[in-house]
Amino acid sequence: MANYYDADGGCFSDDSLVYAMIDGKKVMVPVNELKKDSLVLSFDGVTTVDAIVKIKFSGCLYQIGEMKLTSHHPIMMKGKEYFPCSHPFMKKIKDYDGYVYDVVLRNRSILAA
Repeated sequence: MANYYDADGGCFSDDSLVYAMIDGKKVMVPVNELKKDSLVLSFDGVTTVDAIVKIKFSGCLYQIGEMKLTSHHPIMMKGKEYFPCSHPFMKKIKDYDGYVYDVVLRNRSILAA
């Protein structure tokens, strides 16, 4: 568990795009538009958001595609798990000052993006 501990906490920047299910269609929405009971796509299929935690954050984020993540939020790529701070394709974003969000999924999986 020590590998997953990050004193800064949080996962996604407020404008990170993830897949949600709206009117039966898969659409990308910013994390800050998710609410409790929103339907989202996870790596294990469609599930419901159980909780969202909004945390004030100031520091570095890492970007890949439409996702901006804190340094130790685990990501899955091609069946392997990485931390953003150690993945070669992650772009470092310095001086981010805003909010990051933790999203707890009912199936306890990872949000798909």
